[in-house]
Amino acid sequence: MKKIFLIISVLFITFNFFGTDYYICLGSFLNQNNLSFFSKSLNDSGISTIFEKTSINGKVFTRIIYNKKYTTIGTARIDLQKIKNNPIIKKYNIKDIWIRSGQIEPASIITENKNETLVASKEIKKEVKKPDLVVEVKKEDVKTLTPEKKENDNIGKAEIKPEIKQNVIETSSEKSKFFLLNKNGSGNILFSDKIIELNKEDEKQFKNTFSKPEKIFARCYFSNSIGKTEVGDFWHELWLNDEFKTKVIFDSVPDSNWNQIQIWISEEDYKIDLDNLPKGEYKLKLNVYKKDSTTQKSIMLASGEITYIVNL
Repeated sequence: MKKIFLIISVLFITFNFFGTDYYICLGSFLNQNNLSFFSKSLNDSGISTIFEKTSINGKVFTRIIYNKKYTTIGTARIDLQKIKNNPIIKKYNIKDIWIRSGQIEPASIITENKNETLVASKEIKKEVKKPDLVVEVKKEDVKTLTPEKKENDNIGKAEIKPEIKQNVIETSSEKSKFFLLNKNGSGNILFSDKIIELNKEDEKQFKNTFSKPEKIFARCYFSNSIGKTEVGDFWHELWLNDEFKTKVIFDSVPDSNWNQIQIWISEEDYKIDLDNLPKGEYKLKLNVYKKDSTTQKSIMLASGEITYIVNL
């Protein structure tokens, strides 16, 4: 009997030691009054919240976290879909809720006595994760992002209201000197462990091999501007060892003059996919597509690959 109890105890300890917690992040704010107002609105609508502080690039953000811990990504994804139907979420057009992995340290907030318009802040989040976004998606599942949140560049940067994630689009119409044409007619993709700023690329920062937990950013160059598209006709995909892993679809129409984008692979769109990889060496491939409005065929805009090593 003692042996059985010991085995059960060891299994319990092992599960808790290696298990991963998941939380649903509902927004990130610099302004504490906006934070308080939004949190109160959520609580009044039946969504209990807690807060988490994070400091990025000298700025302190407060994240609003759904007050529920999940032990599996699947259960978190089920609740995430339910939360998207909450009247407050719909009222403020919040489309970029994401699943955050790892433990959190709840924080308190201090508010001033004044009324302000609710505006969520752009959290340029690089310390992770993940979300921070993010929602894990496998095979037939799809993640959706709005173009208002797809680049960390000065051009096109704006506060979210409160479509709450950290990336901002870019709208450069000039072709980069780093652009190269692939054999299949698509543009090239360059990878770095640092943010690749628009029109400020440094060839010294580009890499072809990354090891966990290095950050991975990708700048994707198109041979031509995207042109006219419809909702759902612009997306990118992650492939590992020639096997499709995840697709991220924009749920709004991107600007027709986009000729490049930056994708935060490890920090945003594919963080959970990479975090859950077992030890090994992988060929990581990223493809960017649009659907031709006339022929309805998929057109590859950019493609690139790296070696990703998991030693942990």
